[in-house]
Amino acid sequence: PTCSGKSSLAHALRDHLTSVESAAVSCLLLHLDDFYKPSDQLSQVNLEEDTYEDWDSPQCFDMSAVIRTLEQAVESVVICEGLFAAYPPLLEHLSGVVLLRVCKEVCLERRLRRDLWLRDHQIYFHRHAWTMWCEYGTLQETHVTARGLPTIRLDSRAHTIEEMLGEVCSVFSDYLLPSLTTVHDDD
Repeated sequence: PTCSGKSSLAHALRDHLTSVESAAVSCLLLHLDDFYKPSDQLSQVNLEEDTYEDWDSPQCFDMSAVIRTLEQAVESVVICEGLFAAYPPLLEHLSGVVLLRVCKEVCLERRLRRDLWLRDHQIYFHRHAWTMWCEYGTLQETHVTARGLPTIRLDSRAHTIEEMLGEVCSVFSDYLLPSLTTVHDDD
């Protein structure tokens, strides 16, 4: 879901992959946030007496542009990061999936720190953003399982970024780099 640590983990993975001396990996970090449609093309969400732009459903992204970018990224490890990075139209372009989980309370706490406007509009989080995640997050998990993609499910509240990075590198080492070894702390 939103504010679960996706961007932090994606940056850590990219930094690790590009620093593995023996590998010389070309790595593209693709943020779905860079593919939001212009605000005048977003759906409107009516909640009680207020209307909000929908920034929290798959329809707010230009998925065609995401797919074109994925198709053009040849001979690179592509890390596709975002709220709907495992959405069905994108799955055929993925070799593996990391699904981060965080409880609603922690998610809200983190989002309130990040998005100041939400402090006065928490109804948007409770009745739209979290609801969209529950609906589409379940859909993504169902499709990931059906495709049989290698998948890691992590609770970002229970693991540090370093621990999650170690798990990702361990599980996906054959997909990322044949020479990639597990990241671990020698102490």
